[in-house]
Amino acid sequence: MERARFGEVAVEMGYLSLDQLQQALELQRREQSSRAPHRHIGRICIDEGYLTLANVLTVLERQGLMIGGCR
Repeated sequence: MERARFGEVAVEMGYLSLDQLQQALELQRREQSSRAPHRHIGRICIDEGYLTLANVLTVLERQGLMIGGCR
């Protein structure tokens, strides 16, 4: 069973709009094509002011992930 993607969960939970998610994904694509260091969508959303750290942690919890990769 595949785990839901971070952005999908954040939208489902009402933390992100679809427009914000699309903007964050586009920024991630542009950064990757310019060979900038990889940033996770959660980090981008915090940096862009879309999410708080608490929001990101709640989404990760919903995904069944814990900080440090521990379950």
